[in-house]
Amino acid sequence: MCFENKHIDIPNQLKSISSRVSETKNKLKTEFKNLVPKDLIALKKEKGDDYIYEKVEKTILTYSGDTPVFDYSKYDNSEILIHEATFLTKEELETGNDKNKHSSLEEVMEMAANIKIDTLILGHFSSRYDMNDIDNNIRAYIKHYNIKIPVYRIPIGKTQRDILNGKTIN
Repeated sequence: MCFENKHIDIPNQLKSISSRVSETKNKLKTEFKNLVPKDLIALKKEKGDDYIYEKVEKTILTYSGDTPVFDYSKYDNSEILIHEATFLTKEELETGNDKNKHSSLEEVMEMAANIKIDTLILGHFSSRYDMNDIDNNIRAYIKHYNIKIPVYRIPIGKTQRDILNGKTIN
């Protein structure tokens, strides 16, 4: 599923999107968990799938695209969040371009501390920064916001293969 983000905010025009990959499963309702298979099959034949199953949706991956942090609920309850962090601090956003909006590492880390995600992958850093400065800032925000989930970083201008099997920043 795709959803609008605020990278380019022009009224009545969709110019930039973020995306979410979800998994939907049918889960046996709690009240039927103790039924033997024969009784479960009979109940299913009599009442149908919708009677004995509930749909459970789980967000596997959310990708921010280029966008400022604008609505925590768009990223909440995602197993993996890939989010841009073009600037390091909120203050740097104020001096930026009004047409193309981005996120700061500080905002993304604050959001990560206030939503439920299992893994955070940070990327799309401005090339004005040195990777050591980026990593040091990530570590400082992890400590400041008491973030306990794994945090990964995509290096500037490089492709990162199999990032989840690599080394976390924390």
